[in-house]
This record gives sequence, structure tokens and C-alpha cells, in this order.
Amino acid sequence: MSDLSIHTGKRIKLYRKNKQLSQDQLAEMICKSKSAISKYERGAIPIDIDTLQDIANALDITIHQLIDIDTKKSHTLPGLQGFFSNTSRLYTYYLNKNSSRIVRGVLEINQTDDCEYSTVFYTDVVDYDNLHHCAHLYFGDIHYSDSYVNMLLKNQSNEAERIFFNIANSFNNNATLTIGMLSGISSKYMVPISLKVLISKYPLPEDAELKESLRFSKEDFTSMKRTFCFSIERLM
Repeated sequence: MSDLSIHTGKRIKLYRKNKQLSQDQLAEMICKSKSAISKYERGAIPIDIDTLQDIANALDITIHQLIDIDTKKSHTLPGLQGFFSNTSRLYTYYLNKNSSRIVRGVLEINQTDDCEYSTVFYTDVVDYDNLHHCAHLYFGDIHYSDSYVNMLLKNQSNEAERIFFNIANSFNNNATLTIGMLSGISSKYMVPISLKVLISKYPLPEDAELKESLRFSKEDFTSMKRTFCFSIERLM
């Protein structure tokens, strides 16, 4: 079993589950047996290009989303400066709806063949060594500038849901932590919301200090009252 086959199999399983499809249902959609789908997901057998395209179409994704393995084993991406230099994986942290639990996520940044950038966002990750064990998966584009980086992503199991990242880009290439805003629609209240997010190049201790830094401070509320908008101070 090659690394690419194993990676592709995990991606198929992740996207299938996010689409709430059983192996039987996916098999029927691409005219294959359930046994074949099981072998694909385990990486036990290679997948021909036509079948790979059929699977991508059935899951409403691109082939790239199934084979986006980092074959160069590089953790840097050319062209990105400031906080986003020297890394292709970022760790995100925000508080859930009732502010009692830290939600961890992972942003993976990839460079496409046309020198553009795309990103995959895993939310509520259980294990950093197994990102496919997550609550939701988003895929989208990244738009880079020296001051800010914007990301627009689509929920792979609900095409109607989009989320938007606006992340402050430090001018320091050695910076390891920055702050951003995550906006979307609350699944519980069905209203637009924005969350305060910390983004790090390394996993952070999920302790009381981190939780406190994710809460809104008195200064945050004072600023909102004064400016009538939600803003976050850039980390220095």
C-alpha cells in the first residue's frame, strides 16, 4: 500500500461521512461493490483515474481534494511572508457557543499547480495525528497579502454553509502566533456570528490561560460600543 493510496482512502472516507453516505450508497452511485469501496478507503487497492473522478463527482468535490498529499514532505510554501512563511499547517483555537470548551482546528495550506493557494480546515479535531477524525471539514481558497490573509471555505457536507477567515499577518517571519476572526452562520441559532480565533504555528497548551485569551475583554466590549463594530486588536 502506497502513502498516496492510504491518504486517498482516508480522504474518501472523510468526505463520504461528511456527505452522510454509507459505503453501500457510494458504491451504488459509482456502480461499484461495497467491498471495493471498503478496499479503496483502506488503501488496499489502487484506484484508476476514471473511478477516482466518479468518486469525486459523487462526493461533489475535486480530484485534488482526494490526492492532496504533500509528496515533497515540505512544511514551507514559496511566496508567503510574515506569519504565513515557513509553514503549511496552522493550529486554530476558539471557544464554543457557551464559552466552556476550547475548540481546536487545523488549517492546511496547499499550493496548486497554477501557483495559487488553497486551504483545508478541519474543525473540532480529536487527534492531530489523525485529522480525518474531526467534526466538520471545509475546503476553499486563500487570498494572501502582507497585512491580512482572507480565506473563504465551503462545508463539505453542507454546500449552503460558508465560513470566512480574516487573519492578521504579522510582518515578522519568525512570529509563531497571530489572531483572527472566523465568521459564519450559527448552526444552533441560525444567525450570522463571528468568533475570536488564535492561530499558531505549533499546538498550544489548552489551559486556563488560553481560554482566557479567547474570551472578549473589557477593552473589546468598550471598542464595540464606541465603534459599533466587532474588531480584534492585532497581536504585536
